[in-house]
Amino acid sequence: RDEWTQVASLPVATHHIGAAAIGGHVYAIGGLRTLAFTPTDDVYRYDRDANRWDPVAPLPTARGAMAVAVANGRIHAIAGDSRGAVRDHAAYIPEANRWIELAPYPLAREHIAAATVGGQIYVVGGRGPLTTTAYRWDDAAGRWVQLPPMIQQRAGHAAAGLNGLLVTFG
Repeated sequence: RDEWTQVASLPVATHHIGAAAIGGHVYAIGGLRTLAFTPTDDVYRYDRDANRWDPVAPLPTARGAMAVAVANGRIHAIAGDSRGAVRDHAAYIPEANRWIELAPYPLAREHIAAATVGGQIYVVGGRGPLTTTAYRWDDAAGRWVQLPPMIQQRAGHAAAGLNGLLVTFG
């Protein structure tokens, strides 16, 4: 349908929040609260049938302004702001309702972007300081692979996968 429908609001007002869709659910991940930019570890799953947000396992580290992407049946939360840029990397396993901590992102960054292309997660740019860096998560090896830098520094931007390409803008 080409129309907007109002659904239940998140239980707590949050900005700089991560979002992902997997297994027929939408997840709201971490974020920052109030004008004090207080990081939170709260994670909610939207229940469409009940029109409500249910809490699930919290992030291992309270943070916002992170990159979020889905690959191999897991939601990855990468880097972000936890009263300063962090390198934390964790993956949520929906069927187990738990997070596992993975190899940290190579650089402490916030306001970064991620996208899944061909089943692989790419993370680009960010602040802490502003950068052109690009990395791919090698899930089989459990490590980050450095890629050629972007042409231009970016932060607070977006990324998307399109026909096998990584597209960044903003």
